[in-house]
Amino acid sequence: MIAARIARPSVKVGGTLVALLLWQVAPTPADELETAGGEVLTGVVQGVEDGKLAFQVGQKVGAGAQVRSFPLTDLVRVAFEPTLSRPKMPTKAKGDSKSVRALSYVPLVDNDQAGTGRSLSGTIKLRAGTHRIAIPYWHADGRSLLRLQYSFRQGSRQRGLRIVPPSILFHADAQAVETPSPGVDKEGYRLPETISGVSPNLTYTLHRLTDGRRFKTMGDLLLARSTSSSGTIDRITARPFPDDEENLAMLLVGYLRVPDDGEYTFLLSSDGGSQLYFGDTPSGLRVVGSTQASVPWTLTLADGGKLAGTLGEWKGGKVGFAIHAGRSLPTLAVPVERVAEIWSNKPLGKEDKIDRSNLSTREDAIFARSAAGRIQRVPGRVRGIDGDSLVVQFGGADRKVALAKVVGLVLAASRETSTDRAYYQVIETFGGQKIPGELKSLDAGGATFRTRWGDQLVFDVDELTALFIRNGKAVSLTDLAPAHVEQVPYFDRVVPYRVNESLSGGPIVLRDGKCARGISVHAKTVLQYALGGQFQRFRSKVGFQLPEGALGDASVRVLGDDKPLFERPSLRGEASVEPIDVDVTGIATLTLVVDFGPREDVGDRVVWCDPTLIRANVGPAESPRAADKTAGK
Repeated sequence: MIAARIARPSVKVGGTLVALLLWQVAPTPADELETAGGEVLTGVVQGVEDGKLAFQVGQKVGAGAQVRSFPLTDLVRVAFEPTLSRPKMPTKAKGDSKSVRALSYVPLVDNDQAGTGRSLSGTIKLRAGTHRIAIPYWHADGRSLLRLQYSFRQGSRQRGLRIVPPSILFHADAQAVETPSPGVDKEGYRLPETISGVSPNLTYTLHRLTDGRRFKTMGDLLLARSTSSSGTIDRITARPFPDDEENLAMLLVGYLRVPDDGEYTFLLSSDGGSQLYFGDTPSGLRVVGSTQASVPWTLTLADGGKLAGTLGEWKGGKVGFAIHAGRSLPTLAVPVERVAEIWSNKPLGKEDKIDRSNLSTREDAIFARSAAGRIQRVPGRVRGIDGDSLVVQFGGADRKVALAKVVGLVLAASRETSTDRAYYQVIETFGGQKIPGELKSLDAGGATFRTRWGDQLVFDVDELTALFIRNGKAVSLTDLAPAHVEQVPYFDRVVPYRVNESLSGGPIVLRDGKCARGISVHAKTVLQYALGGQFQRFRSKVGFQLPEGALGDASVRVLGDDKPLFERPSLRGEASVEPIDVDVTGIATLTLVVDFGPREDVGDRVVWCDPTLIRANVGPAESPRAADKTAGK
């Protein structure tokens, strides 16, 4: 998170007026960074400026906190802890010296933990009118419970605790126009939003996790990438779901129309975690709460990016692609040579087959459905988009293919044109976008990012999940394509090597745990990489995929210009994972060899885990992966 160096406003919690603490003494989430030297640190990202990242190490706060500065080139990755606690600096509302814009992202009621029948309250002074609210709720086990009640006081007038009635709950229509609240007035009352076009009830989105995790914290809700259902709800009372519902999350968003000025106390009860926000919905929740109708297309970039969005204009060598990024829907103008593949997100049928074998480096591959509904691969050159059709040059003439029939495209341009080895980063957002470029700045006010082709993007800080460094001082072999591959089966079946997954397609698991980045191979496999003398060290771990490789016994070697740097004639599956750290200074070619052992090929499923090249200097040097492609051009 970006620590906000400001005091939070006073609110009533449990009926007692307290001042929320300064950030220095509040608990902070743990961001994480990994350096090129292999050091992994947890703490709090303070900001990025002039290519350097300021990082508060550990959870110690206040004057004794240790803040270190890291050039981004010295890092491998930065992971941002999912959190909503990134309040914005208060600023004077323009033209009104008597009001101060309200702080965003500070919940009035905060129950960010699992519990049973837990109730918390908060008190806020509201002017009569329409106020924006948001209620995130998450629930792991048992029957669901979520209830919102309120009481009211104005001078001698009082109303006892009651359920918030449907008559004061609204949501924005599709064409609604909202003017945000200007903040609080001089008497401490929150001023209402102004909105035209509302309908009864709050809107909700319902979310589930598909990877076996449970909804235990706000972080789990923020990582929920899909919506299982959505709609409207007329009250927040008792049990909103059937009794057998469990491990779910819900986001309620809308407006509360209060009839009178006064001091309102809200009691929020839930069996899991829940929060109540007044004002701007935190952007992390905006992403989660979007209807998330399936976006039509997924675009994969040649240099590691992946975008989900809508195809737009395609002409002049650029592909228009509208994505969800921050509060806006920018349309990126992506150069065609940077696009590797574009695929429709329509689900495939059980009988659908996509033949990706022997793809040409001179022609694009267009996968489209025939009149009979079968997927066919058509070679040609994609020229652009004309209305609802893809224009393809085929057989010497331009032909049109209805976009509705297009399943996917694999473009030859990305294979013909080298992806340079210039230093850059890939930023990842809660919406799942992975965008290559450069992080220009990062502070409590937001993040400014420039894509590799020049588009400028601005994000709220709490929309970011990770930053990956490409071609810095540490370069992973998982990001490079081998210059040469040799695979020899023991019998007749070749098992192709895989990157960042096991040979069976699942996660990589070694004797010392999971491996997120790795190259999985089966004996005999030889992978050769062109280094061009740019690197000084090669570091990795080598072991067997479990449980399949428990009986494995293979010969493992690392060669530098055909000279042995590391050798294990008999690496066994029951042995510990072996660390590798060798000098590759001046070496032009690095070769990784896994050969048959004394047990033939039984269990010889070997993994090069975190295979990393280290160099002292970073610059726009020609890519080792692309050097052979550009030679002679």
